Amino acid sequence: MTTISNFRKNWIKVTLLVASSMTVMAGATIAPALPQISKQFSQVPDIVFLSKLILTIPGFFIAFTAPIAGFVIDKLGRKMMMICGLIFYGLSGSTGLFLDDVYSILIGRAFLGLSVGAIMTTTSTLLGDYLAGEERAKFVGFQGGFIAAGGVFFVLLGGYLADYSWRYPFALYLTSIALAPVAYFALYEPDRTRVATPVVGGEDPAEDVTYPKQTVWFIYFLAFLVMATFYMIPSQLPFWLKELGVVNNNLESGIVIAVANLAGAVASFNHNRLKKVMDYESIYGIIFLAMASGMSIISVADTYLMIVAGAIVAGLGTGLTMPNTNLWLMSVAPVQLRGRIMGGVSAAIFIGQFASPIISQPISEFGGLGTMYAVFGGAMIVFAVGFMINNLVKMLK
Repeated sequence: MTTISNFRKNWIKVTLLVASSMTVMAGATIAPALPQISKQFSQVPDIVFLSKLILTIPGFFIAFTAPIAGFVIDKLGRKMMMICGLIFYGLSGSTGLFLDDVYSILIGRAFLGLSVGAIMTTTSTLLGDYLAGEERAKFVGFQGGFIAAGGVFFVLLGGYLADYSWRYPFALYLTSIALAPVAYFALYEPDRTRVATPVVGGEDPAEDVTYPKQTVWFIYFLAFLVMATFYMIPSQLPFWLKELGVVNNNLESGIVIAVANLAGAVASFNHNRLKKVMDYESIYGIIFLAMASGMSIISVADTYLMIVAGAIVAGLGTGLTMPNTNLWLMSVAPVQLRGRIMGGVSAAIFIGQFASPIISQPISEFGGLGTMYAVFGGAMIVFAVGFMINNLVKMLK
């Protein structure tokens, strides 16, 4: 960061952390209420599928908004985009409190996605602007852990509120409006021509904007794949638990999703330690192995505790994904393009969220939810083996 007081630096970090948690809150808060929403609008055709889209449709619009937000903040600045995003987030996210039509709720969720795209892209970009080196690596891991821990808190609170009414979880989105004035006073607009950044191909970022495009797109693909698979836990697991008859209320469904996020928090907090002995590709091998194991356990589970165990293992892999992805991208992103590149990964992550029920629905309809988890567990094994072979080839060179 530039020369500022420790007091303001701490407020900046707190603001970025809380703003980051808004991204996971977008989905985690209402996940336990999906079966209840489905029951409330049972007369609507295809309501089970539509209720899952209520959870994931923000991802589509985040994917649309994030690259545009990245372009805008590279040109016009970061701070006001963050403040506007926080206010819009609260207004659009709370629409489920008062709307009585499932399609109107879907529209409100779409607008929520627009605001999350702005918040997520701006938060990641400011983190790269303000911090560098070891401080950045530690904070990115802490950020990922904080986001995952936020998922634990919001999904448990959402599950608790959903037991009283499916509408109540939507009230939690209003909290972002209170963060907007904090962001206004805590954040400052960075000098994008002088911030410290790893430069690919030159010493002066103003003179060299070359970056490895194939690597960036490959990272985007990996982030998409992990998120599309992991989001089968919040979007599908409440239905799988009820089908198995191992839960009695929404809170118990929320607990399963929460422990997956808690495991992710533990993994994310420890990413920096892992990175000291492994490279980004090797860590992705661990991510896919954990995802494969977790999904496979869930696919054969017949008890609540087995499903909890599978969610924990899958959560460990997902928890490593955000810090590993963001740091890998920051290591190759020129400062002039940082907003756009980080906007791209935001898009990839949330396209994965949106696509998750669309990809999985045909499989679950054909073979059931257990088969669906088994299929995607098998796909994760293929990628885990691929990364292991890649690591072996590098060792033999």
